[in-house]
Amino acid sequence: MNYPNKLHTNLLTAAITFFIVGCSGIYTNDNVRQNSAPHTATLTDAKGMAYYTFDKDNKYSDASTCYQGCAIQWPPVPAGASTGQSFSKIERTDGQQQLTFNGQPLYYFAGDVNPGDHNGNDMGGVWHLAIPSAPKKTKTTDHYGQNNDSGYY
Repeated sequence: MNYPNKLHTNLLTAAITFFIVGCSGIYTNDNVRQNSAPHTATLTDAKGMAYYTFDKDNKYSDASTCYQGCAIQWPPVPAGASTGQSFSKIERTDGQQQLTFNGQPLYYFAGDVNPGDHNGNDMGGVWHLAIPSAPKKTKTTDHYGQNNDSGYY
């Protein structure tokens, strides 16, 4: 194979890969990808480590409320050099840049050791896996007319 054809093949392969990745729902941030599994989708870093949000953080306030001991257990996700759609960064009071998704500061959980771990999910009722869209909560009635709170799905 001569060099012009090899270059053409490499560029074509890169373009196809970019198209497939772009259409698969994977975010284009340097350190962010969407990990999809049946009925779930969570945000993770490139190594597969889960991102979390904290209910005590006020969405779009450009501030984190997790410092000191909290930040040891829940380290802030450092903002990368670039951000993709829905991602931004905030400056913490300690001067670090922290990645946000849809205005929510993102964190790791110190108890997650391996890629795919979700040990911090729903911890204390205030820590949740970062997901691409808000969960829906619905109330339905069964065939007996009883209310069934389906919770989050």
